[in-house]
Amino acid sequence: MKNKVRKILILLFIICIIPIQSFADTPATGGTASIDDIFEDGDKFLNNVKPYGQVLNTEALEQFSKDLYNYILAIGMVIAVIVGTYLGIKFMVSPLEEKAKVKETLTVYGVGCAVLFGGFTIWKVVVTVLESL
Repeated sequence: MKNKVRKILILLFIICIIPIQSFADTPATGGTASIDDIFEDGDKFLNNVKPYGQVLNTEALEQFSKDLYNYILAIGMVIAVIVGTYLGIKFMVSPLEEKAKVKETLTVYGVGCAVLFGGFTIWKVVVTVLESL
């Protein structure tokens, strides 16, 4: 058993290393890359970077985050209300045997709602705290 695991790990290691080695041997310039070429390309990249304010539009990112939060929360609330209504009606009209199954489903539904609204609460708290920094 240990022998098989060892062989599988070696095979996975080889599979992971081969693409990296072949990528390193054929750079975009068409020749073999040297350390000097790598540092040169890095310096070119760093010299072409724009100032912070021009690279990242924080206002657009903040607005996108707020919009995404509101849309996903609204969709989650609509789904929670629809499923809750369905389960409530099913619980009221079902015979005694099915009520036990609906109660189990209601427990899962309650946990799902707690996760949904808890996750959105954490998201809102983190965004609010990060905005104040």
